[in-house]
Amino acid sequence: MGVFDGVYKLDMTQADPNWAALHKEMGIPEADSKAMMTPGGNVHTMTVMENKDGSFTTSTNNTSLPHLNSSFTSKAGEIKKIDKPFPCTVAWNYKGENESVMNIEMANGKKFVNEYCMNNYGFTCTSSVEGNALKCKAVFWKVSPREDGYYELDNEKGMFPVLQQLMPQMTEDAWKELVKNGGVAMKLKVDKKRAVMEERMPGGKSKTVVYPFDEAVNYTNEEYGLEETRMLTRVAPGRYKMVAKNKAGKTGDYEMNFTEHGIYETASVGGLTATCFYRRLGDFEGTWKVCSKVGAEGYLDACGVPEPMKTEMLEAVDVVEMKRLGGGKISTKSSSKFMPGENIMKLGEQWEIEMPGFGKMTGVFMEHGDSFSSCMKIGEKTINVKGKVTGDFIVEECEVDGNIASQMKQILVRQ
Repeated sequence: MGVFDGVYKLDMTQADPNWAALHKEMGIPEADSKAMMTPGGNVHTMTVMENKDGSFTTSTNNTSLPHLNSSFTSKAGEIKKIDKPFPCTVAWNYKGENESVMNIEMANGKKFVNEYCMNNYGFTCTSSVEGNALKCKAVFWKVSPREDGYYELDNEKGMFPVLQQLMPQMTEDAWKELVKNGGVAMKLKVDKKRAVMEERMPGGKSKTVVYPFDEAVNYTNEEYGLEETRMLTRVAPGRYKMVAKNKAGKTGDYEMNFTEHGIYETASVGGLTATCFYRRLGDFEGTWKVCSKVGAEGYLDACGVPEPMKTEMLEAVDVVEMKRLGGGKISTKSSSKFMPGENIMKLGEQWEIEMPGFGKMTGVFMEHGDSFSSCMKIGEKTINVKGKVTGDFIVEECEVDGNIASQMKQILVRQ
């Protein structure tokens, strides 16, 4: 993940009069060109994402002209062949810290140059045609990404030496143990005036800190000998800067860039720089009540649930409490008498529980962003569950042994 990750939207209010001529040079049909430039019509966005190997994936999307959409992945200096929307070769490279250039050669031999200049709120793209005086400019604004949510450290590079500058009691072994046990996680709530950060620590401990924007906040962590003053400011959509000063006078600089997938952070202290990425996970935590079930009878029949147990399950209004424990572990507690008191699952690892009246159930749970999936086995039956968290709602789709007659959809509401 990188500092330029995000979704950028073309500003049609600053349309360049030379766009039509550029489209003609590129071989875009006149009808498509007009549709692209019609005010209130097509919405053109560009999504940029840096991958772990240093390459970038760039995708364009047109709401009214999907046949002009494109996507490619390449590293700086690499020449890439693209088939859609037009056969061409593409090569891009850096010109500076915030500038890059892309050279495009079409199948008809025409060559185009796109020069990009990034800023806090988006970027500008200046396009030209080789051997032609034609030149035009496009302005893209960064779309504000989601910021509220639960985040867990996914990877880091060089973070310990930086943190030790401000936390003298932090040892390398303690840092490794903290990362290993999932102790670097937080829950965020951001509004126009402040950010509320609930830090998650090993053992289920937590600490909530309120950061009013552009105001000093005192912060302490006795375990690692940290005592400092912090100030958080919003730089741009999805981009924040925190400056910290400890009691010894050392200052630290942290820049946080939000994307749809998480937070990319750069930390600098005493001439040292480190980076890390916090993965965004679903906001499962809280107490959830089942408020709607459709297809429950067919689902329970497929599970082989006998009467009167089936009727009891159909009439029950179950409540589930969910809590993250760090390190990829999630605790669930159900009010149903047919479920055990508590089940602790670790992402990607098999769990096992004893279900009253049914016997042993095994399963595995996975999540990606706000979506999740679970596969469970009880007796000879295999149950698949797919779901999504959206605000204060969870939508689940359940199915037994791939039988469409067993499909059930239920909606849970956060209490």
